[in-house]
Amino acid sequence: KKKKKKKKKKSHRHEFAILGPSVNLAARLMCSNYNPGILVDESVRKMASKRYDFFSLPPVKAKGYEGLVPIFEPKHVIERQWSKISSFVGREVEVKLIVDIAKHMLRRKEKSKSKLVLVQAHSGLGKSSLAMHIIEKISCIRVSSRRNIIIKKNVCTEYEEHFPFGVFRQIIRDILIEREHDAGYGSDSSLSTDGLDDGLTHNTSDTLHLESLQDLCAELNYSEELVNSVAENMLGLKPSGSSFKDEEKKLEPVDAVDLVSDIFLKCMSGNNFVFLALDDTQWMDSLSWKVVERIMDLGVNFMIICLSRPLTRNRDEGFLTTLQEEVKNSHHPRFFCLSLLPFSKNDVKNLLGAAFECDPSKIEENICDHLYETTGGMPYFTQEIISNLIKKDLIELKKSGSIGWRSELSKEVNIYSNVNDLLLHRLDDFKSEGRSLLQLCAVLGFEFSLSELLSVQCRGRRRKPKQVKEIQGILNRAVNERILLEISQGGSSYKRKGDNLSSQILRSEENEVCEKFYTFTHSIWLNCVLGTMLEDWKRDLHKTVASVLEIQGYGDLKDLKSANRLFGHWKYANNLMKAGELALKLGTYFHSLLLIREASDVCLEAIQMWKDVYPIKKEGVDIAGMSKTLIDSIAPDEIDLLARLHVAVARMGDGKETRIFYRKAYIILTQSPSAANMKDRRVFFAVISGLFVCVKNGLCEDRGLSVESLAKTFVEQAEIHGDPVHIARALSMESLAFASLGKFEDAIASQKKLEKIYSADELSKGIILEYASDRAAQNYGYSVTWYELLGHYEECDRQIKYILEEIMPMMPIQNVHNSLIILCPILWVLMDKQKSQEAETIFVTYVYDRFYEVYGKNSTTYYFSMYKPLRTLFLLAGEDEDRQKEEKYTSKQNYQSIENWVFSDRFDSIKEYISITMRPYGKDPHSILAEICYYLAVVQGQDKTRQKKLLHKGFELAQRSISKTKDDPGIECAYHRGKKILKKIQNVVGNLPHDNERDIGSIHARLELEHELISLEDISVFVNRVVKTSKDKFQSHDKTYSAGMFMATNIQSWEMLGQNERGLMYAIVDRHVMIDQVVALLEHRLSLALDAQVRKPRLSCEAKAELRAYVTCIESLYNQVEYHSFQHIVHAIISMNKLIEMVVNSQLIRESIIEEEVYYTHFLMIFSVLIHDVAHTGMSNKILLDQNHAFVGKYGCVSTAETLSIDLSINILFHNEFSKIKCAILPTIHHKIKFGKVIFSSILCTDIASSDRMKMCKMRFDTLKDTLDNSQHDMQPKKEVCGPQLCKLVSFKENFHKFSFLSDEELETYHSELVCTQETLKSMVLTESLMQTADIAHTMQDWKNFLKWNYRLYKELMNCHRQGFMHNPSQHWSQGEIGFFEGYVIPLATRTEFCFRNAPLKLVKLANNNLRRWRIQGDAVTKLFILGVENQEAEEDVLRKCFSLSHSVGDLN
Repeated sequence: KKKKKKKKKKSHRHEFAILGPSVNLAARLMCSNYNPGILVDESVRKMASKRYDFFSLPPVKAKGYEGLVPIFEPKHVIERQWSKISSFVGREVEVKLIVDIAKHMLRRKEKSKSKLVLVQAHSGLGKSSLAMHIIEKISCIRVSSRRNIIIKKNVCTEYEEHFPFGVFRQIIRDILIEREHDAGYGSDSSLSTDGLDDGLTHNTSDTLHLESLQDLCAELNYSEELVNSVAENMLGLKPSGSSFKDEEKKLEPVDAVDLVSDIFLKCMSGNNFVFLALDDTQWMDSLSWKVVERIMDLGVNFMIICLSRPLTRNRDEGFLTTLQEEVKNSHHPRFFCLSLLPFSKNDVKNLLGAAFECDPSKIEENICDHLYETTGGMPYFTQEIISNLIKKDLIELKKSGSIGWRSELSKEVNIYSNVNDLLLHRLDDFKSEGRSLLQLCAVLGFEFSLSELLSVQCRGRRRKPKQVKEIQGILNRAVNERILLEISQGGSSYKRKGDNLSSQILRSEENEVCEKFYTFTHSIWLNCVLGTMLEDWKRDLHKTVASVLEIQGYGDLKDLKSANRLFGHWKYANNLMKAGELALKLGTYFHSLLLIREASDVCLEAIQMWKDVYPIKKEGVDIAGMSKTLIDSIAPDEIDLLARLHVAVARMGDGKETRIFYRKAYIILTQSPSAANMKDRRVFFAVISGLFVCVKNGLCEDRGLSVESLAKTFVEQAEIHGDPVHIARALSMESLAFASLGKFEDAIASQKKLEKIYSADELSKGIILEYASDRAAQNYGYSVTWYELLGHYEECDRQIKYILEEIMPMMPIQNVHNSLIILCPILWVLMDKQKSQEAETIFVTYVYDRFYEVYGKNSTTYYFSMYKPLRTLFLLAGEDEDRQKEEKYTSKQNYQSIENWVFSDRFDSIKEYISITMRPYGKDPHSILAEICYYLAVVQGQDKTRQKKLLHKGFELAQRSISKTKDDPGIECAYHRGKKILKKIQNVVGNLPHDNERDIGSIHARLELEHELISLEDISVFVNRVVKTSKDKFQSHDKTYSAGMFMATNIQSWEMLGQNERGLMYAIVDRHVMIDQVVALLEHRLSLALDAQVRKPRLSCEAKAELRAYVTCIESLYNQVEYHSFQHIVHAIISMNKLIEMVVNSQLIRESIIEEEVYYTHFLMIFSVLIHDVAHTGMSNKILLDQNHAFVGKYGCVSTAETLSIDLSINILFHNEFSKIKCAILPTIHHKIKFGKVIFSSILCTDIASSDRMKMCKMRFDTLKDTLDNSQHDMQPKKEVCGPQLCKLVSFKENFHKFSFLSDEELETYHSELVCTQETLKSMVLTESLMQTADIAHTMQDWKNFLKWNYRLYKELMNCHRQGFMHNPSQHWSQGEIGFFEGYVIPLATRTEFCFRNAPLKLVKLANNNLRRWRIQGDAVTKLFILGVENQEAEEDVLRKCFSLSHSVGDLN
């Protein structure tokens, strides 16, 4: 029985058969034509995922499964550049560094900040091999530590450079697929299909991904609208149903970056360590860089390794630069940069040992030497040579056990001189058909599909099975030769999996062919194959490829990567028209996604094509940066395209790029002979219109262009064309040209002509299509301002009514920029009429609400930065109007948040281009901000302190507005409104109690002083205001405080003055502290001078209070310029005080100045520094003379600014309100004479731009030096009279009389004291040396001090340049500073050290240090200066960048 039972069990074999759903799935996959070899399901993938990576393929339907089944393919042993390394040698230092960083991050108990490693090396030096070896090491750590370690990797390609999230698309898709598998997405049977061959399509797969993405983003609180927009426009997830694209809503790139990075961070957050490897990042797009940056900022326990060729252009927008700066100042850096060098000889030997599987010591030295000399240590070349040696059996094992050349070979074995020779030799082994096919592969690109290759090879003809078989045979051989790699259907880019075009090509044929994908094993192979082709043949192949791809729809922008590839083929085919047109399409599409940089780059690349095809020959003539031959020879349609490309870049660029490219387009159109034959002349209108806006807004510096000439040209072209759209734009341009010149009557006349032809219903859409905005409708808004200026108030009201009733309803709601321009003049008129609430309603209805309705809260537009100021102004003004109507009105608003905003740094950070373009609308943005301060101050009736701060801030802003709008007839309305708000502030200030307020007088004082002539009556009013409001309230500090402040200057070293914030004496922004500093020094110096007098008088409290009031007056007279400001004066005063302390015991001082006058002279030197730049306008004496400024008429053409400073300062000192301090300073006639001598000689010598004055100073010094050298031991001063050419003190007689120092009788009586003697000469040389040194002390101090004040001087001169007063200083700034040091600073330092020979001065050494450092860094610093001004960067940011350059120079001190 037992035996029978056993037999029965053996006979039932079916119990051990393989049955069930898994078998059905396996059979289904095996029968599929798309089976590449091995396919697995989810369970196998999970079990093997620790050791293997898998490609995700579209899910399939199989018997026994309720829903779709996810399937995967294990990656090939060699997959793209992420190849599994069989043997790895060298790079021990780099590997250890990176692995140690990873281990350190894993060992830490607390979470670590993300780390970024940038590995840079040229092609063939083993970047990818290094990365794969590190990945293997980290994989081993993952297994041994049993920690959750995730490894993600991807490769960038050339065609993804302009491709949004090109490198992160596949990573995000992989994350979504993993999430789908874990969550069971796709189980709905309604999504299943009938078989693998007709299985799940790309769109269905995208629908699954989109569903997963939406659920994930819902957890992250992202709106469905944003998710859908990012998915379709930037991640390439095309839903199966209708598109989510909304033409009226634009996606902000920053939102897309946040979403993509948040998805990655969330899905990776549950792991102990995440390693992200990105190869070929020289092609990585800017948005992917932004994602990397955000991962670095927000992620923890992330390690990112970027492998790149040396970066030739920076697409990371400063991210890497910022990280590099952090490294210099951090003990725990987040960034590491490695550069790979060629192998050493020992590395080559180890590589040979690994290849022959032997001990490297057994390799004979002659093989190593020969191989190393031939390859130069280049790893890839070395590997190829070794493979060739093995293949040809050139190496043998010797009897001695060593490995060397075969004995029958000659000693000199030819193993090729370079890698190209070797590769070409291997290519020669192919037949001509094989080489031609590989050439076609190279033209297709680094990656290509079999379907693409067949399509181009057959050129649309029916493919024969034999032909396909031959092609596949050649490809298989190339794979065996390691020229090509066959990669999975997934490839390195997800686009390959769902490439419908390719799949359709294969399925459309009678003989179905399995799709395959290939890549070159190395870029060296690609370049080598391309190098075997003649340029003409290469161009023809590119043309053929482009034609086939275009037929397949690659130019329809359905797939950006495909479109980029097509653009590249047309480009390399030298088909400028096709490439240019596609570049415009791509640029327009990128611009619609607000990818401005990508849009501009693709158009610039197209423009560069023309330059490359027609290069400018040496010493040749160029037109707008292009060859004259090109401009003279190309056809009308080519000129049209070239101009349109320039216009596209201009519209996408910033202010600088805009004016440059509009100007270039204009030159091309006007210089090209074929432009006259252009049938479609619309590009003329776009160019002239854009250039007109640049010139009108002051953005174009070309003096050959004017608004009048451009308007005239435009009108002529529009009349030729005859289209009312362009005629309407022409008339609006003409009227704007008249208005910019102040010819408002003529502007109104042109507006009347426009009104006869313009109809918003008929023309508005056409104008917007051509010019982006309805320029004609905008002109209606401008005309409101013109009617107002002319006093035609009824016409003004009529125009406002017409605009609101007829024009605004016809304007497209998405063009809020256009609507704001039309409405701005109306808003200001309504506010003038006390109808602020009506103005607010109009603004909110047509601009504010529409913007947020169309674009959402995270978007932006040109004038978006003004939305909050406008809304706030209307709110406050409306509140004030209600308050005036109701006597007992009580505000219901809480203005705390508005006040916090007003006092923040963001409040007045308005870009200059915003101000320039808004002024013609009737109001300057700074005036708007000033008015906000005014209304806030009005409602702050209880808090007087905050009220006064608001008024002070409002005053500063209003003054800035007036200075920017003054003397420009085109923006006269903005000027008058600025003056109006200034007057309002003045009236409120006049009615305030001024308890404990130091600066109310200065507010009044600055109202009319800037750039104006000031009479004695003005000065009297000015002084009375200051003294009346503050004299009695000034609390003078006691002598102890003044002495303490004085001693603080001695603590600081000369070179570090102004930097040590722990000391009391440093130049800061707070005017109260600066006034305290100056008053303390003057009090102390004057007290010492009084103590030295025989009677020893004391400085009374009244005199101290007057001194403080006087310094306050002087401070108020300093304008808000960049360099010649009160801050500069304080730094110069501190420097002078320090100089005096260092030279006080100098031998020449004791010999030149009578002992009792030493302390008085010290006081006068400090006083001279205080007043020497009073009322400086920021313009040099030369500019004042060139501009025929009013100051020149009053003070003469020599040392105009210096004479102005003396005039104002002395007249104020001699005012009756300062009688006590004047008597303390000028007690006797001798003191008056001494005062006059020092003041005039020291202040006038600061006019270093006057060559005559500088020659005189040098002549006086040389005379004194010769005298001292000749006399040697005889150092006693002599009463010898010096020549008048040395010391023109006779002219002092006129000045003494002019500035009320002495009467005629006193001058006659004390004439002898005005004669130039040897004693007078010494004293003058000493005071001049000290004064000139203190004035430019920063050049002889620390490097940081020098850069700080040098940058401020640069900004001041740039302001003059912008106003057209001087040439651009940027061009020669670096070399100019070198000349200034060599020609003035170092000679001055030398003279000063000679005058005070036994003083501890280091002026020459410090000046030379700064000069040496400037020679090294001057060009780089100048570039940072230029960028800082152009981008309106904060001064601290610019200087921080400049200081960071110092690290690369070392200590030069």
